[in-house]
Amino acid sequence: ADIYAVGALGFEMLAGRPPFVAPTPQAVLAAHVTQSPEPVTRFRASVPSAFAAVIMRCLEKRPADRWQTADELLHQLEAMATPSGGTEPTQAVPSTAAAVPPPTGGRTLRWQRAGYLVLGVVLALALAWGVARHRAGRGLEEASGDKTVVVLPFENLGGPKDEYFADGITEEITNRLTGITGLKVIARSSAKQYKATQKPLRQIGEELGVGYVLEGTVRWEHTGDSSSQVRVSPELIRVSDGTNVWAHGYDAVMSGMFQVQSDIAGEVANALHVALAEPEKQAMAVRPTANQEAYDYYLQGHAHLERDYSGPDLFSAVKLLEKAVALDSTFALAYADLARANDWLYWFYFDRSEERLAREKTAADRALQLQPALPEAHVAMAYYHYHGQLDYDRALQELELARQARPNDAEILSVLAFVIRRQGKWEEAYNTLARVIELDPRSARGYVEGATTAAVLGRYHQAEQWLQQAIAIFPGEPRGYTGQAIVAIASKGDRPSAQAAISRGLATAGVSQMMRVTSGLGAWGLLPVILSDSALASLHSASLGESTMDSALGYNLRAMVAQREGRRADQKRFLDSTLVYQRALLKSRPDEPAYRMRLAEIYLNLGRTAEAIREAEAAAALRPVSKDALDGSSLSYTLARMYAAAGRSDSALARLERLMAAPHMPPVTAAWLRVDTVWAKLGSNPRFQKLLAGSK
Repeated sequence: ADIYAVGALGFEMLAGRPPFVAPTPQAVLAAHVTQSPEPVTRFRASVPSAFAAVIMRCLEKRPADRWQTADELLHQLEAMATPSGGTEPTQAVPSTAAAVPPPTGGRTLRWQRAGYLVLGVVLALALAWGVARHRAGRGLEEASGDKTVVVLPFENLGGPKDEYFADGITEEITNRLTGITGLKVIARSSAKQYKATQKPLRQIGEELGVGYVLEGTVRWEHTGDSSSQVRVSPELIRVSDGTNVWAHGYDAVMSGMFQVQSDIAGEVANALHVALAEPEKQAMAVRPTANQEAYDYYLQGHAHLERDYSGPDLFSAVKLLEKAVALDSTFALAYADLARANDWLYWFYFDRSEERLAREKTAADRALQLQPALPEAHVAMAYYHYHGQLDYDRALQELELARQARPNDAEILSVLAFVIRRQGKWEEAYNTLARVIELDPRSARGYVEGATTAAVLGRYHQAEQWLQQAIAIFPGEPRGYTGQAIVAIASKGDRPSAQAAISRGLATAGVSQMMRVTSGLGAWGLLPVILSDSALASLHSASLGESTMDSALGYNLRAMVAQREGRRADQKRFLDSTLVYQRALLKSRPDEPAYRMRLAEIYLNLGRTAEAIREAEAAAALRPVSKDALDGSSLSYTLARMYAAAGRSDSALARLERLMAAPHMPPVTAAWLRVDTVWAKLGSNPRFQKLLAGSK
């Protein structure tokens, strides 16, 4: 704004609009900010072109297209007097206007001197005003102590195929800001929901709870070689009054983009008066790769990795990231992403092979070998220990190293919460997830995970609030609706509310998505409770279109329909088909507790009780509560149900007493036990009655 006022004052003075009265900078700014001024040479043709260009450059509408500091403006004035300048081009430099030819001739030289005198007066006025504004603004800013910022998705000014590139630039800038201790940075998963939004900045600030917004544009001019140019124009805006705090325009070749990203992060910190520690400066100075093509493959692979936890996207991410590291075997960041892609293929059951785990470990090891301090490399290794080895202590060690570099990174804190939750530290996990929600306030996943933990701790009101938030942010999140069903059963035994939640999920998130998440509730005995006849019919109809070798859930649903309709022969036929499928799965992974427990459920539904107990006990032994408080307690509860169904009351109650004595998943309560008909067999048992009386 100060530089704009310089140009506006110069324009008024040189245009000489009679009678000339020196206006205040505020008045000039108000007069010119909404309209583009005509060239000053229209009013005074004798004004030297160099001087006119200086004035008009100051009046550019986009702040990033003006000079950003008085030093830059003075440098241009000196260049007018000394054309040689002595400057050298760099890979990443602020964008400038076209070069202005130096004036020549005696009359022009006299005009130069007169122009400099006039401009000197203008500069003196404007800089005095600017210093006063800067000091006042800085005092207000420091008094408020607000150092919260969100990086909105930078607008892609290139072709649609370049969208991933603009997103990648945005994320890299976010990561660099997240590594600055004095800043609180909203997570990328929340920020990206405002892509191409028409919401006012004030509304965005209120929704995210931030004081500042960094937005900008990216244009990639393809030339097919290393000279491809990229223009990045960021602007930092204060939400409270819409003031442009800082802006800059950068032109760089691809190989200079890392410097641009670091410069932007550093300038944002400087604008918010946050000093960088030396390790933070060193971290921002690191260049991930010098290979332009490798970097491009990395950005494409990362885009697939961030889209969704879908098999096709994850396999595509692996292929693209493998191309990146093939082109640059020292690209640590690409190796870290490659490890993560392999991890998620394993964890989400797209490829539960030892080979997949080995590929994950190799990539994570290579990333750490290349860059021992890289936060992404430590997160990748943490995932390997967490998902691949169930070694939570080693995972926490890696996460702590990552958190030292990025203390306010929502993803690092999320993984930390998930790991300590597996250790049974539910209260600590709850507090950590509350912090994640603060940093990532528009992430449906964060609210769902927070609600799950809150429900286990008996904080049903908070759980319901977070689930409502998740659904409001992303109505297609199926776990929001199953979460509501679980809370309704655990808190009040409210079967109608649970069924209504599932029906809303089927109508809003879709049948296929709800099929994916409801399958896990079968082990807890919830499916018959939360599926109304209409919901069961919807899921059943969808299952008919599924490949019979894709999921056992389809057969289970068909068996449930047959049972409700009294078609016993059909029920047995469908369960027999499920049994064939599940045995094949277990043969491929005999140490997979989820596969073994599902087989136990099928045996139980077929009336083969002894075989059901055998498989269920084996599953619970593979993943005891002491090793995994989340999945282990779920397996233990399922085993307790099978003991009850088999008439082994003492064994069932022993398990149930241990589970209800401390927070576990599922959140079993008296209301829950009364809804699940399998526990009716223990209704008169004094130990069971004591549990009902003592349960919350």
